[in-house]
Amino acid sequence: MEITRKGFISSVAAAMAAASLPMSSIFSGANVGPSVSADVALDEFSKHVGSSFRLALPSGTQTMVLDRVDQANSCRRTEQFSLVFRIPSVASVPPGSYRVRHEAMGPLDMFLVPGLENSVRADFNLLKA
Repeated sequence: MEITRKGFISSVAAAMAAASLPMSSIFSGANVGPSVSADVALDEFSKHVGSSFRLALPSGTQTMVLDRVDQANSCRRTEQFSLVFRIPSVASVPPGSYRVRHEAMGPLDMFLVPGLENSVRADFNLLKA
């Protein structure tokens, strides 16, 4: 693939324009799911340990249960934690972004990775306001 001067300049201009926008405007598109606030995320998820979440897959929906919430090295500026879900079969859930629904929390988009012994994990590193 050959890079032309015009293509290079166009790419740099687009990158500079995107870098000057506030992050909220970059991620406010239709493809981005509901956001999770650092102020309520850890506490809110902790309330729902043991409850069911519905995972949207191309082949249908899969029920998974929130097994635990693991708090990581948080500080005054960030909230870090992992959600570990039990799921009947992780072979059908490759790493990727998925829409997850909970009865009380509503729909959320999460990046899930397979864990150990029929589990999947979502890691969060959120900036505090």
